Amino acid sequence: MSGVKVLITGLLEKNSGKTYLAAAILYALRKLGFKPGFFKPISIHNWFTDYDTTLDNLRSKSLYCKDVAMLSQIARIRIPYELLNPIHFLTAPLDPCVFINARVPDMYYSFSYDLLKTTIIARFSRYEEERLYNIYLFNEWALQRNILLIDEEILDRITRNADEVLRVNAIKNFVYLMNKNFLNSTHTCLKAIEDKHHVIIVESYSNVAWPLPPQIQVAFVLAVSPGRVLIYEASKFKMAVELKKPLRGLYTNVKLSDIIGLLKPVGSFKVGPVHSAEIPESYAIRKYASVVNFLISKLEKLEASF
Repeated sequence: MSGVKVLITGLLEKNSGKTYLAAAILYALRKLGFKPGFFKPISIHNWFTDYDTTLDNLRSKSLYCKDVAMLSQIARIRIPYELLNPIHFLTAPLDPCVFINARVPDMYYSFSYDLLKTTIIARFSRYEEERLYNIYLFNEWALQRNILLIDEEILDRITRNADEVLRVNAIKNFVYLMNKNFLNSTHTCLKAIEDKHHVIIVESYSNVAWPLPPQIQVAFVLAVSPGRVLIYEASKFKMAVELKKPLRGLYTNVKLSDIIGLLKPVGSFKVGPVHSAEIPESYAIRKYASVVNFLISKLEKLEASF
């Protein structure tokens, strides 16, 4: 059953419940002896509002999201976080005084919803010749305009293990380098994980429908919303993504909201709310049992066919 991938994505931009579902599945698979892998192609955190993660990053002199650390512990995976999470954006809060003093206060809000204008650093990691190569893109466009509230010391400490640092002065160049590095980073890191794990749980970012390179195939797609998990046929799901993909853009430009009208789920399960202090052993059995059991039965049938 080599290379079986399960994609988890969210119906909502925030708080869909992807990570709790991934944790429940990873825990259950590990207990049954599957030795599952985990992959989160893209993640984002704000250094100020998610300061706990920033402090963890500082201790490890790296850049990754807290979900990757938690899920790798649940699955008992001991490989670098950058391999599990090849692309990470570090964002910062905008300084409202800059916009007020420039007499364009409305732009404070429009900029707040623009990832490219709030990103300080983007890390792209690729796996070559049995080692990770980390590229850090600095958003000089934003830094030079002083629109972000940042701590220069934090940026220096987090990037000390960088193999390459590129300072980008224009948004269009930032987009170009992002697109250029996306496929290589996700493809090489996923291939390295596939070499170690038969089953891989892929968690998307936000409500991005397809966070993977276009040539990658998945066995199942689980779309999560609070209280409900929808099951989609993987081939039809990917076809819908292809239909909505911009002509020259990446698959990552397609959101669940873009394709939900094109698809009908083949199944759905209710799931319960999870307290932040609960452990996967508890909610995997009590609140996610239906969807976990469904997925395990499908995976066991795939395993038996090999």
